[in-house]
Amino acid sequence: MSGHAPGGDRPAAGVRYRQTLGRWRLAFRLARRDLRRHTGRAVLLALMVALPVAAGSFLVTALESNERYAPAEVEAELGPGLQAKIEGIGGPVEQFWQPEDERWFWNPVGWNTYYEDDLVTTSYEELEQNIEGLLPDGDRLVRALKDQVRLEDGDDATMSVAVQTDFTEPDVAARIPVLEGRLPRTGEIAVTEHHRDLGFDLGDTVEVMLRDGTTTTATISGIAPRYISRISPVLLPEPGPLSPPEEVTSARFDFPLWYVTGHEPVTWSDVQNLNAVGAFVTSKDVLLDPPPSAEGSGLGYISWDSVAVILALIVVGLLEAIWLIGPAFAVGARRDTRSLALLAVNGASAPTLRAVMLARGLLTGAAGSVVGLGLGIAAAAVLVQAIPDRLPALRLPGASLVIVLLVGVLVAVASAWPPARRAARADVVTVLAGRRPVVTTSRRPTIVGAAAAVGGVVLAVVAGTQNWAVGLAAGIVIADLGLILACGGIVALLGRVAHRLPWTWRFALRDAARYRARTVPAIAAVLVAMAGASAALTYLDAEEVVMELPQYEPWASTGTVALSPGYGRVFSKDESERLQEIVDGALPDAGPVLPVPMALAPADAAGDAGTGSRQGLIDLFVRPVGAADSDDPLFADLGRWPGPVVTDGSDLDLLHALGIPEDHLDQVAEALADGRLPLPPSYVDKNGNARVSVRTVFSDASPRKEVVLPAVAVGGPEERLPNLPILPEALLDEIGAESATGAYLIENPAVPADEQVTLLQARADAALVGFDAARRLTVEVESGEHADSYVSNVMGPFATPWSGGAQPVMGLAIALAAVFLALVGTWSAVALSAVDARPDLATLAAVGAGPSARRRVVAAQAATISVIGSVLGLVVGTLIGVGWTLLTSLPLAVPWQQLAALAIAVPVLATVAAWTVTSTRVTPARRRPL
Repeated sequence: MSGHAPGGDRPAAGVRYRQTLGRWRLAFRLARRDLRRHTGRAVLLALMVALPVAAGSFLVTALESNERYAPAEVEAELGPGLQAKIEGIGGPVEQFWQPEDERWFWNPVGWNTYYEDDLVTTSYEELEQNIEGLLPDGDRLVRALKDQVRLEDGDDATMSVAVQTDFTEPDVAARIPVLEGRLPRTGEIAVTEHHRDLGFDLGDTVEVMLRDGTTTTATISGIAPRYISRISPVLLPEPGPLSPPEEVTSARFDFPLWYVTGHEPVTWSDVQNLNAVGAFVTSKDVLLDPPPSAEGSGLGYISWDSVAVILALIVVGLLEAIWLIGPAFAVGARRDTRSLALLAVNGASAPTLRAVMLARGLLTGAAGSVVGLGLGIAAAAVLVQAIPDRLPALRLPGASLVIVLLVGVLVAVASAWPPARRAARADVVTVLAGRRPVVTTSRRPTIVGAAAAVGGVVLAVVAGTQNWAVGLAAGIVIADLGLILACGGIVALLGRVAHRLPWTWRFALRDAARYRARTVPAIAAVLVAMAGASAALTYLDAEEVVMELPQYEPWASTGTVALSPGYGRVFSKDESERLQEIVDGALPDAGPVLPVPMALAPADAAGDAGTGSRQGLIDLFVRPVGAADSDDPLFADLGRWPGPVVTDGSDLDLLHALGIPEDHLDQVAEALADGRLPLPPSYVDKNGNARVSVRTVFSDASPRKEVVLPAVAVGGPEERLPNLPILPEALLDEIGAESATGAYLIENPAVPADEQVTLLQARADAALVGFDAARRLTVEVESGEHADSYVSNVMGPFATPWSGGAQPVMGLAIALAAVFLALVGTWSAVALSAVDARPDLATLAAVGAGPSARRRVVAAQAATISVIGSVLGLVVGTLIGVGWTLLTSLPLAVPWQQLAALAIAVPVLATVAAWTVTSTRVTPARRRPL
């Protein structure tokens, strides 16, 4: 019976299947034996595969854990037992899901929140009865009352939302976990970690003041987590001091609250019925099983620019992994060439030899990928435990983890393919005789690679100038692939010109050219690592330059704290003494409280000027000399102050707190005392006057009044002092204004800590704002640098997690990662070259070479790989970084010092380490007989 297909010599399908199966069974048997025999090499290969897999699995697990997770959301909002939480709005609403915020919101139905005539008022009792009547059978409504209270314990005082409910209900009690102590009973309250930061602690006896002025004394029985449903409430037991309101008005935002207990779920249909009677519902059933209208992921718009950049980074990362792992497989293949040749002599075909090498890659890749997967998941679990506020629960993205696992295996197999292919094509006689194989190369890959590298770099730079992110991503990939293709030709060219160099360098360069199969992957690994690092460092340097540009104009001296009653509001009386007591407790190193007079429209023109009331703002512009009206006017920041600062110049402490430098302090004070505006030189004409445009901001249509006021030039041509224009008191009548205290400044020797600012805010609110909902008190700190919001606005969609201050740390991390990857690639190739160079080194020793010859040769080989890879990578990466910078419209900046440090550090470390670990002892090589 023939095993061949009819009409030809090709084996039948069944025979081919058995041949393939037998080939791979043999391959896996030999691969397992080899891995057991060379355990150290196998562990090294597995670890090199595990590292990228660990990074990938950590990333996808962390991202998945950061996504909205319904069970965790239910636990945070409702605890383990509540079916729903209901807020009484007072008027019909429509509840909807906002994908961008990943939260439920509501819109009014048939009424408007902006006009009093359209508001809806409902009886509290009627609303409660309507809600209770719409609940599923078996569920119960538990009342929770909310209102503002004032807590005081000696010097510690704060305003806080209070929630009063029945904590004897098990589901309600389980909703609020207590970190220390217990939930409150009669005569007790519980507070949160936020209140503990303000000085209220377990066991303290505090005074609780209600909105009507009545007070009661209570003991703190427990400490709850910092946030409960996004607020930090004081918890009061039922019955307690709070009473339900008579009416619920839809204009209020301090809505009454109820909890729903029981076993029946509050479905989406129930939620819509409750919306119709004026209730906003957070339902456990709806959170776990949202309606079709709320199932969107918020990814309706896909930024293809972002997708392209991410794909480019993934491709470059995979290439780096392949080139790092490849030399390690090549080491094993080189050491096993004789074993493979013996297999070929005994009848093994080329596919069988390839299968043996690929089986090693497959087994090593599988083991390393499994280990890396476990490490990545474990690291993500640690991260979830470290930041539970950002990552509420560990979630394993099964499909993504399987993909990462398969990619790790494929990377290992791809890394094993080149040495497997070479092993299958090796000349058996040459290998068994111990002779070197003849190496033949083609110029075509070098020419194509060089052209692709140049084209990719040009494409990246041009794409950056044209704001084309897809082109930038394509240029990055093309440039990297082109350089990798061209590496072989570059090494061959250096080998041809090596005859002019000392013999150690001549040996290293010719050895690299002869064994390009192991040299090129190592150079590629160094090149990709250095290119990525230099591109990232170039971009980071541009970010840092943006942050250092003189765009930030301070509004006060660094460390100064400002307290203001909000936009367009003023203080009706002097609060300096009360504030000074608060400041002394919160900021012990601070200076005196300084009232800041502001220019505002007269009270009889703008309305009552009571405490915190709104007056007409004075919008004051100063025009540059000889410039159009729209060119760079100087104006008071009405977003921070209700008008221009007014002073007669006698209070130097106030001027210093306002940010006037000490070398200009006397000049500014003298100008104000003389009744002149201190202004930059470009705003003062030759007659000592300035063009000023004044408008009272009753509405956008308020007319402007143009006046000419006396002025004095202060500072240099390019210097702009903070808070100018400062108005002299003598000129108030000229612009038709009066002065009132619009803020208080407190100079601090250093920028106060966040905890100090929080304490100051809480005590000032308790002392000056109280229960008046129309009032507010804003506390600002001059840090001397841009806020995070400014960084986000400047960087736009290209803002990175390290934008705005962490560039040096991130730059150091990137540089260290690049050095590590470059050294791993270099040392892998040097280890392989030690096997290939053993006969040559033995010959050199036989003809009189000293013991250090081996060290010098190995050091030269390490230097060859690291220098070529570093130089090419830094050049190409810097140009790509330039394109990236141009894409984001940042000012072009190249970190020459950091790049030079990288260019020196990698070759030096690689060379010194190779010299240090290399033995001077040379083992004589023996040629094996056939």
